Amino acid sequence: AAIGMIPMIAKTHANLKKIFPNGKIVIYRGVSGWIANMLKTVRDKASEKTPIPIPHDGISGYSLNRQTAKAFSGYNGVVLKKEIPIEAAWVYFNAIDKGYENEQEILVDSSYVSIFFKNEIENS
Repeated sequence: AAIGMIPMIAKTHANLKKIFPNGKIVIYRGVSGWIANMLKTVRDKASEKTPIPIPHDGISGYSLNRQTAKAFSGYNGVVLKKEIPIEAAWVYFNAIDKGYENEQEILVDSSYVSIFFKNEIENS
């Protein structure tokens, strides 16, 4: 099954490299509820250089659109923001299907989004 993803990953990388020729993308994820409250507490106590671990599974859903993440974070949530290399992206749905084009959903390798810093955790 994993081998079947290779064409999607290749198409994702080719599409993103056209849009972002510098090879980097900024991704966003909205978080709400008690997890958002916990992240705010940890963030507010952390220094600028304190790593803040974020648990994920092997693959994580993010968006290239901050407004999409903000909508998922709700009224009192947080938006995680991270710059990653294009190679960390596995599937960019807009490169494959235009069904939910405005969400700009992207699946990324969780190892690139397992640590955040204070300035990468924003109030929604």
